[in-house]
Amino acid sequence: MTAAVRLVGPRPDPKLAPPRASSFPCLTSGTWSRHTGATSTYDVVGLGFNYRIDDMHAALLLSRLARLEADIERRRELTRTHRR
Repeated sequence: MTAAVRLVGPRPDPKLAPPRASSFPCLTSGTWSRHTGATSTYDVVGLGFNYRIDDMHAALLLSRLARLEADIERRRELTRTHRR
């Protein structure tokens, strides 16, 4: 199933809209609603961010993970030094 996407105008007045609990507040329906067929469309009512990471950055971060504890300890040492 392919969801139709359409951009809409300015964000509606939050006092008039019912409260929604959503991990994607800029979308009017969630993935599960579209997957189950409850709705086949959604509107993008605001700006958001793409937090996906590409392979090169993922590899870089994985290599740094091995040094994480040492990096944290080094930052703590520097913080203690600068606070004196």
